Amino acid sequence: MDRYMEELLIAIATAATGKATEFAMKAGGRRLGRAVRVVKQRFKRGSDFKETKRGDMPVEEFAARIYQECVDDDAFRSALSAAVDRDIDVSRPQFDFHGDVRGNVVQAGSIGTLIVQGPKVPKLQEVERATPDFVNHAQDVETLGAEIEAGGWDEIALVGPPGVGKTSMAGLLAHRFDQQFHDGHIYVDLDGSDVRTELRSALQRMGIDKSVIVDDLKGLRRQFVSITKDMAVLVVVDGAPTREHALMFKPDSPAAQLLVLSLQWPEGRRCLVHPIRDLAAEYAAEYLRKEFPELDDEEIRQHVRGRAWRPSHLERLAGLIANQQRTEGRPVSAESEADQMLEAAYLNLSESAAGRYRLLRALPGAEAEPDLLRSIGDLETEEFQELVDARLVSKKGNRYRVRVRDSDDGAVGADVRAALKPVVHYYLMGAQLADPLIQGVDRLRIAEPLRYVQGPEFLSPSEALQWMDGHRDDLLEAVRIAQQCGWRQEQMALAEAMWPLFSNCPLPETAKRVYATALDGLTDPEHKARMLICLGRTQVDLLEHRESESNLKEAVRLAGDNVDLAAAAMEQLGWLYYRQGRLSEAEETYRRGFKIAERKRTKALMLKLLGIVYRDQERDEEARDCFSRAAKRFGKLADKRNVAIMWLEIAALDLKADPERHLDEVDEAVLNLNEGGWTKPLIDALKRLGAILGGEEGQARIEAAKEIERMYGIES
Repeated sequence: MDRYMEELLIAIATAATGKATEFAMKAGGRRLGRAVRVVKQRFKRGSDFKETKRGDMPVEEFAARIYQECVDDDAFRSALSAAVDRDIDVSRPQFDFHGDVRGNVVQAGSIGTLIVQGPKVPKLQEVERATPDFVNHAQDVETLGAEIEAGGWDEIALVGPPGVGKTSMAGLLAHRFDQQFHDGHIYVDLDGSDVRTELRSALQRMGIDKSVIVDDLKGLRRQFVSITKDMAVLVVVDGAPTREHALMFKPDSPAAQLLVLSLQWPEGRRCLVHPIRDLAAEYAAEYLRKEFPELDDEEIRQHVRGRAWRPSHLERLAGLIANQQRTEGRPVSAESEADQMLEAAYLNLSESAAGRYRLLRALPGAEAEPDLLRSIGDLETEEFQELVDARLVSKKGNRYRVRVRDSDDGAVGADVRAALKPVVHYYLMGAQLADPLIQGVDRLRIAEPLRYVQGPEFLSPSEALQWMDGHRDDLLEAVRIAQQCGWRQEQMALAEAMWPLFSNCPLPETAKRVYATALDGLTDPEHKARMLICLGRTQVDLLEHRESESNLKEAVRLAGDNVDLAAAAMEQLGWLYYRQGRLSEAEETYRRGFKIAERKRTKALMLKLLGIVYRDQERDEEARDCFSRAAKRFGKLADKRNVAIMWLEIAALDLKADPERHLDEVDEAVLNLNEGGWTKPLIDALKRLGAILGGEEGQARIEAAKEIERMYGIES
């Protein structure tokens, strides 16, 4: 018996008990469904099948039992061989079964068995590892560790003022209990964000396809609960304004733990509130002794002065000591406030280091990646090391954080402004590299690609999207910097390259800010048209229909002789009309767009959208013609997903005309969607076909769609 047959028998055994192997998801289709029926008929009254279904017998053992039945019974072997269209070789006396059980089996009426790819959650490790620099945290780790191991808390809250070490404590706990939380740890920052955005972002980072992630807050919460069910995962929530906000991220698993970082937290019966306190004088002295071995005990005593120290303040004191040692500047006073220490450290900098500090303060975001710093010539210079020694720049994980002085008004001087162009280019390069990976290479783009600039590297579309999502505030700030500095090409190009972020993540308010900023100051008509298209499409999602229509019509006018740009504006204008139920205007707009468009993809999309309008108007023959022509065009573009969707639409129209004659055709179209792994179109197709068919067959498809939705925590 070959490996394929071994895998197939494991797949049959597993599918008969309601799941599926990874192999089966690739093989899929009707053969497995027929084989399962043969096996169930054979074992339905026997104990083997019942034990396996209950989980008392490993599937590999059940697969071996099926194989033994093939050896013992020629009739059963023949029936199973016919079901899988392959002779089962029983010449081997024994054979070791093995397999990884994954996926889900869904019964869908006459379609038979669908092997549906369920969500696969990678092991996330988002809480940065911390080193126990401040030794009095050891007791906190022991106390909290005992509570985590005991379990039973809805949440554990680490409370304390800024800079006291809450994030470091979370890092120590996450990595100390890596084995207990073997499914990983998730970090959620609600400071400056909202629950809906962060729930959706977390689901995407957990590998859930954006097409099946719902939009409403309650639905997102249900999905998060469903995906984390029974997971051993640590979820760290930072910056939650209320307990209710934090509990939206509580997993539905006794093996999981929610850890909250906050300034203060309400007491509760199932809530453990643990304060993180300033360092006692003895530990502050020990820290300085480790940082400055050249200091004697008396000097350290004078610095510490017998009082408790907040870790962030102690770091500033250390920076000022290092700075004073280098410059022989004014003496350090331990009585100084933390902001005074920071200001003194800045004033003691060399002129060149102070200039670098002002540049770093103007960078987008609170933290900078090493690649970004290299792009502006930092990281390995004496000036940068001077900033690190002064604790004005500190390393956090694999990033660098610039500390903000209270006297800093955030203004960007002329000397700094010119030096920021490589920073904007870094983010532009990253966005332009991510864009085609996420959206494909044939999307309409009018900006010239940036070349010969160092940027981040991405290995996959999901990695590229995660980079964009993780840097969305930085990218917005880079657009703002380009706009303020008058770099019009960069401001438009960066905003254009950010579109994959907004088409994959529901961030319409952020998108509106980006494109409104990117429009400001533009004079090139085509550039303005491109930004108006993006802004107008965003306004559709915000239900700002009047503003959207005005902007999209203006984009058509500004596009002038650029027919593909005009057609892109018409595509979005037609979508606005369709969303409003203005089907006649949508039809006219799509027809105009198809007529003038030159790009092959634009023409294919216009035909698809026109077909949907006709379908909704029950103009079935015209819809069939559009779908058929669109399928051919998508085929030439090697767009398998849209080809499968178009053939499903055609089959559904045929089914509507003659259910008995075209049922097999529709089933084949559904199987194509499933084998392509296109979950959302599959769900929509099963529901639509169920409504057309009615009766038991229709209900079976609707139930199959609901079963797939339940895999992703969707309640229909």
